[in-house]
Amino acid sequence: MAEPPVRQLIIGTEALRKLQKNIWSETFVKAYMIGSEGKRIPIRIRYRGGHTRGYPKKSYEVVRGGKTYHYNAEYDDPSMIRNALSFEFFKWIGVPSPETRHCLLYLNGESLGVYLEIEGVETAFFRKRGSLRNPCSMP
Repeated sequence: MAEPPVRQLIIGTEALRKLQKNIWSETFVKAYMIGSEGKRIPIRIRYRGGHTRGYPKKSYEVVRGGKTYHYNAEYDDPSMIRNALSFEFFKWIGVPSPETRHCLLYLNGESLGVYLEIEGVETAFFRKRGSLRNPCSMP
């Protein structure tokens, strides 16, 4: 079995302090993600989720290269597979569904554990799938 991909987040001290100061804030902070070649890629990051923001293992929303990715901690699911399976089920029945993969997430060199990486459902999601358009956007 192949090792899951590694995602490394680098957040500066002040940005991390701002992020942690108010876990309910919708404001993004600037950070970096280390790419596969070791290159720093600028990102914006914030916590995501409703009641899950209060959990010890946080979920994140990352905007990278104009695309959104969700890194779900899956704290309520010890199997860490139910959410990913639901997205696969939608694909099996022909419903457009985001791409997902499990990954190892690091923050400033510290392992946060296994996360579910989920493609954001936004304009790029619909564009990638052909003639579909975002049903939430205005005509």
